Amino acid sequence: LQAGATVRANMLSTPTNTAAPVTEKRTLALLLLVIDGLPFKDQWREWLRRQDGRTEVKVWVHAKNPEKISSSWVRKRLLPTSYRPAWGSVDITRAELELLRVAIEDPAGMQRFLFASESCLPLVPLDQAADALFATAFKSWVNFTNVPNNGYSNQQQFQPLILVGLPPECVWKADQWVALTRAHAHALLALPKIFGQEVLSLFRGVSASDEMYFPTCLAVLGEVGPTTGMAAGGGKP
Repeated sequence: LQAGATVRANMLSTPTNTAAPVTEKRTLALLLLVIDGLPFKDQWREWLRRQDGRTEVKVWVHAKNPEKISSSWVRKRLLPTSYRPAWGSVDITRAELELLRVAIEDPAGMQRFLFASESCLPLVPLDQAADALFATAFKSWVNFTNVPNNGYSNQQQFQPLILVGLPPECVWKADQWVALTRAHAHALLALPKIFGQEVLSLFRGVSASDEMYFPTCLAVLGEVGPTTGMAAGGGKP
């Protein structure tokens, strides 16, 4: 918690309700996790093509089996390293963090980081999606809750984090496919350095840690919780 407070004071002190500048060039990182291909590649490429130029989008892909990728378009966007995650393993979260790290270091200066899987499809035009993501300058999109939805979630996701010492009020769950601001992405990547150890190690005993890592770390940072003005279960911080 002290590490979270330090990161928050240094990186997240800007008010979170300020409107985003409407004239600023918008940059969006699309971060895809796939197994051995991108079935809806053509739909994603068409989505990227049909926009009015206000948003620059760059794509990064982590593949479980990169050697099986046949599309040259996908191969050009692959991370050089694969963690080959098993279903529900902590390596899925590790892959997400690596996608985030690589994208945030890109010279284009990505401002939003949107996660998706190979089974995801874009449902609205890119410009409409970007208008929503950039509607406020400092708010990420995370659909979070601090209430386990069943006994399995309580035993395999919430309790393991409490047992390793995380305060119960900091243990949150969210849909895996979040959209993060640059400030939140920076803070999440900085947290382990301030904490002094790999935060991800606390999640090794958690099933589907990809549903727990981001909302829990955002709660440690003071960005998710009952005092943030964001409703549990409907949170889009």
